Amino acid sequence: MPRKQLNSVGGIVYYIADDGQPKYLIIKRHARSKKIERVAPKGKVEDGESPEQTCIREIGEETSIQAQYLSVGEKL
Repeated sequence: MPRKQLNSVGGIVYYIADDGQPKYLIIKRHARSKKIERVAPKGKVEDGESPEQTCIREIGEETSIQAQYLSVGEKL
């Protein structure tokens, strides 16, 4: 039986520091395996939601940062 495809998207959150170097935001959380993992904010696309809307919503939910859609990278 074919598996149901789940769409998940995330975003890379960063800023350029005073020294000109980028600083990246990652989230520390417990994986299902109980191990600690560090990941970019991401989540599942909800019905009627675009991938860009999902990305902005997930960043807000997981970091309390008011994100703005700036650009889309390549799909992997």
